[in-house]
Amino acid sequence: MKNQIKALVNKFTSNKEYYQESTYDETSTRIDFLNKFFEIFGWDVSNNALLPENLREVIHEATIEVEEGNITKKKKPDYQFQIQGKGVFFVEAKKPSVDISVSQKSVFQLRRYGWSAGMQYSILTNFKEISFYDCTIKPNESDDVNVARIAKFNYTEYVEKIEEIAKFLEKNIVEKNEFDLSNSRQFSDFDVYFLNQIKSWRYSLAQNIIEHNEIIDIEDFNVFIQRFINKVLFLRICEDTNLEEYEQLQKIKNIVELQELFANADKKYNSGIFHLLDENIYTVDFEIIKVIFAELYYPLSPYDFSVIPPSILAKVYDVFLSERFEILNDEIKLVKKPEAIDFFGAVTTPKEIADLIVKESFEIRSEKNEIILEEFKIADICCGSGIFLLSAYEYLQNIIYDFSIKRLQQSLDDGVLVKEQNSYQLSFKTKKELLKSAIFGVDIDLSAVEVCKFSLLLSCLRNISFTELAQIKQESLLPNLDNNIKFGNSLVDDKFYDYYSTSNNSDNLLDIVGKISPFDFKEEFGKDIKFDLIVGNPPYTRSQKLAKYSPIEYQYFKSLASNYKSAQISSLDKYHLFVERGLHLLRENSGVLGYIIPNRFIKEKNQNTFRHILFENRCVKKIINYNEIQLFHGVSAYTCLLFLTSDRNHKTEYVSLSLKQSIPVSEQFGLSEFYDTDCLTSEPWELYSKETRQFLKLTSDINKFCKLHDLSDISVGLQTSLDEVFIIEADSSDDDFYYFSKNGIKYKVEKDIVKPAIYRVTLNKYKEIQPNRIMIFPYKKIDSTMQLINIDEMKTDYPECFNYLSKFKNKLKSRSIQSLKDLDTEWYRYGRHQSLSNFDSGDMIIWSVLTLKSNFVYTEPPILFTGGGQGPYYGIKSNNEKYSVRYIQAILNTPFISKLIEENSVYYRGGYFSAGKQFVENVPIRKIDFEIVEEKQKYAKIVDIVKELEKYSASLAIAVSNSEKTRLGRLITGKEKQLNNLIEDLYGIR
Repeated sequence: MKNQIKALVNKFTSNKEYYQESTYDETSTRIDFLNKFFEIFGWDVSNNALLPENLREVIHEATIEVEEGNITKKKKPDYQFQIQGKGVFFVEAKKPSVDISVSQKSVFQLRRYGWSAGMQYSILTNFKEISFYDCTIKPNESDDVNVARIAKFNYTEYVEKIEEIAKFLEKNIVEKNEFDLSNSRQFSDFDVYFLNQIKSWRYSLAQNIIEHNEIIDIEDFNVFIQRFINKVLFLRICEDTNLEEYEQLQKIKNIVELQELFANADKKYNSGIFHLLDENIYTVDFEIIKVIFAELYYPLSPYDFSVIPPSILAKVYDVFLSERFEILNDEIKLVKKPEAIDFFGAVTTPKEIADLIVKESFEIRSEKNEIILEEFKIADICCGSGIFLLSAYEYLQNIIYDFSIKRLQQSLDDGVLVKEQNSYQLSFKTKKELLKSAIFGVDIDLSAVEVCKFSLLLSCLRNISFTELAQIKQESLLPNLDNNIKFGNSLVDDKFYDYYSTSNNSDNLLDIVGKISPFDFKEEFGKDIKFDLIVGNPPYTRSQKLAKYSPIEYQYFKSLASNYKSAQISSLDKYHLFVERGLHLLRENSGVLGYIIPNRFIKEKNQNTFRHILFENRCVKKIINYNEIQLFHGVSAYTCLLFLTSDRNHKTEYVSLSLKQSIPVSEQFGLSEFYDTDCLTSEPWELYSKETRQFLKLTSDINKFCKLHDLSDISVGLQTSLDEVFIIEADSSDDDFYYFSKNGIKYKVEKDIVKPAIYRVTLNKYKEIQPNRIMIFPYKKIDSTMQLINIDEMKTDYPECFNYLSKFKNKLKSRSIQSLKDLDTEWYRYGRHQSLSNFDSGDMIIWSVLTLKSNFVYTEPPILFTGGGQGPYYGIKSNNEKYSVRYIQAILNTPFISKLIEENSVYYRGGYFSAGKQFVENVPIRKIDFEIVEEKQKYAKIVDIVKELEKYSASLAIAVSNSEKTRLGRLITGKEKQLNNLIEDLYGIR
C-alpha cells in the first residue's frame, strides 16, 4: 500500500505545475488520482464486482449545479462510499487549483451533505490536500473552514502518515468500526434536529387549524396534518433530486396556487400521496405554510434532501408517530400514545437489524425452492413507518439485479436494466412494478400507513438514472399503494363480529369497530393471499397493559372465538399473537417469518404455551440471540431474531451474541450451534454449546452424579415487602441497643431483635461476608418453626423496636401479606414467610442472582439477606449430612460449572447473567462413594482447600504491604487451580 501511494504522489510531484493549472479539471483529477487513491485503500471504485446500485462500494454522481442564494451548489456529492449498502462517508472532489484549505463554500457543501445523510464524517480533497470533517455537528454557512475538521494532510505527508489516513479510509478498518453493534449510534444530531423541526411544523399547523376550524374527528385531524407534511416533504425531496423545479414551493403565493400544485402532482405521480379528498376539510392560514416553506430552503434549511436516505426519514417518523394530537379542556395537546408510554409497542428498529432480518429470511427462503419473482410477496403486518418493507424492497431489487446482470443483453432489451455511464442499474419501470406486486403492509395507525407509503415511494424514486429522468418527467410517475399498504388490525378479523354479537358488551358496535378496526386479509388482499416472507418488529405488550388500554380487544384475544392458543395464558404478550397470525399467513411449505422479539420466551417458565406452539409446528429455523446487547435507542429491551418456517424443521440453528465474548460481535454471527427441533419442547430451552452438551452427557450417569437440588435446599431470601423499614444502617451501638436515624428522626432498637444482614454487597467467592446492615427479625423459634413474636411480647420485651415500627404502621398495614390472620395484631410481620427457618442455624452458601461470574460464598448464620424469585440473593443448605456445603461451594465456583450456569441463563446489561434457582438447581454434583478411600480423600482435600482459601482471603483483606498482597494473591490463585484440578479429576474431564 505504501509503495502504491508513493508512486501516486511521485506522479503528482513530477508534473505539479500542470496539475495545478485552472484548465486541469475535476473530472481529470478523479480519473488520474482520486479513483486510484481510493482503490489503494481497498475500495472497488469501478464496481468491478457488478453490484447493484444500492450495494456498490462507491457510488459516483454526475455533477449538476444549481444556485442557492449567493452560492452555487452541487445536487449530489461526488462519491458516496458504502459498506453492505449503508453509506459510511461522502467525498467531495475539487481540482488541485482550488484551495480547499480556505474554501468555506466547499466545506459547507460537504458538511451539509454528510449531516443530512447522518454520516459520522466525510472527506474534502483535491488530491493535493485531504481533509476529514466531523458530520455529526450541524453546519452553518458562516462556519470557519476549521470548524468540525478532524484531520488534514498534505500530499507530501501521505506516505509518512498513511496509518493515520487509513483509520478513515481503509475499507477493512471502516467496515469493522461501522458494523460493531456495541459501538453503533442509534440517532445522529440530524435525526434529532429534523424530528424537532417537523414536530414544530406539526404543532404550528395544529394550532392554526384549531383557531379557524371546528374539529369533528380527531383522527381525521391528525391524518390531515400528517398528509400535508408528507406532501410538502415529498415535493421538496423531488426538487433536490431534479424531479421538480427547484424552489417551486417557495414561489407559491397563496392557498389556491398550493392546491393547484398538489392537483398537478396528483396527476403526475398518481400515487395517492396527493389525493384531493381532504384538501378542503380545514382552513389553514397561508402565512403559517410560508414559514414552513422558508425553513425548507437555504439559508434557513441545513438539509440537502437529495442525500437523505428514506430509511432515515422512516426512523424519524417512527418517533414522530409515537405522539398524536388530542383536545383536552378545549386545548390542542400533543400527547404520547399509550403504547409509547407504558410498553415497547412503538420503538424504532435500527436499519441494520431490519436489513439483517430481511437478508436471513431471504436466505432461508432460497433453501426451500426456486423463487418465482412474479409471484413473490412480502409483508409486514405491523409495518409502522415502513423500515422493514424498505429493507425488503431494496433486497428484492438486488436479487433482480443479480439475475438480470447474468442475462445482460436480454435485460437491456426488455427494459429491466438501463445503462448509466459505465455501469448498469434497474430501470425505474422495473422498480415500480416490483413495488406494486411484491410489497404489502398493514398497521392499525392510519398515520403510520400514510408514512409507510411515503417512505416506499421515495425509495422507488431514489437513484433514477439521468437517462430516464427526462423521459419519466413526462409520465405518470409512481404506483398507487392504496391496495398494498392498508389500515387495520392484523390480529382481529371478521370473527370479531360473531364474537361481539354473543358478548354482553353494551357499547355501540360502530364505536367498537372504530377502536378495534378488524381487518380480514382475504377480503383486503384476495382470498388466496399467502406471503412468502413476513418480517417485522411486532409490539411487545404484556397482558396487563393490553387489558388496561384495549380491554375489548384483550377480551376477544382471551376468548375461544379468536383461536389464539398463546392468548389462553396469564403471561400473554402481543408479540405472541403476531407470531401466531404470521404463521397462518405464510405460503405453505415455503414461507418464512422473521421477527425481532423479546428473548425471554427462550428461558422463562411462564412461556410454556408459546414454546409449545413453536414445538408442535417444529417451525423454528434459526434464532439469533442478542442477550445483553441493547438494540433500541433509549429503551432497555433484551431481544432476539426469530426465524420460523411454514414447513417442519429437523434442526434449529442458534447464534448467541454477547459483548462478553473475546471476539467482536460482528464476527460472532458465524459461531452457530445446531439443535434437534424435537428438543425444543414447551419446557425452557437449554441451548448449550457443543462442549457443554458433551459435559452434560458425561454427567448423566445417575450412579455417579445427582442434581444440586437432590442433596441441598435452595431458598430465596427474606421477603419483608418493605425493606426500607426493616433493614437499618446503624450509626452506633452499645451493649443493649443499635442507634440510627430514619427520615431525620433518631431511633434505637434492642439488639436481641435484630440480626446482621447484607444489603447490596458484592460477594467474592472465598472471602468472608461482612454484614453492612442490621435487620429487624420479629420472629422466634417455637417447636422447630419460626413464629411471629406476638404483639404483647413486642410491647414489653422490645418497646423501642415496637415504637419504631409503629411509626410506619400505616405503610406496613398497606402491604399485600400472605396468610395474614389478624391485620391489627400482625401488621409488623414480613410480607412472605418463606425461608424464615433457614436463618436459625447451620452453615449456608449465599450468592448473588445477577452476577458477572460465579461467586458462591460460605457463611454461618445468622447473616440475613433478602430475595425473591429475582434475587438479589439466594441461599443453599445441604440436606445430606454426608456433604459439606463447602464441597458444594467448590463445585459451583469451578469455571466449567460457571460456564454451564451462564450458558443456561439469561443476560442483562453490563455483561451480567442470572444465576437464579432455575439455572442452578440442575447443576450436576459428583457423588462421593465414601467407602472408596481415594474418593473420600479427594472429597476431604477439596473441603480443606476451601477452608485454606477462606483463610488466605481473610489475610489478603488486611494485608498492608504490596509484597504481602502479591504473595497471598499468587497463593490463592495456585490453590484455586489445585482445587479446580481435583474437581475436574472427580468429574472425569481432565
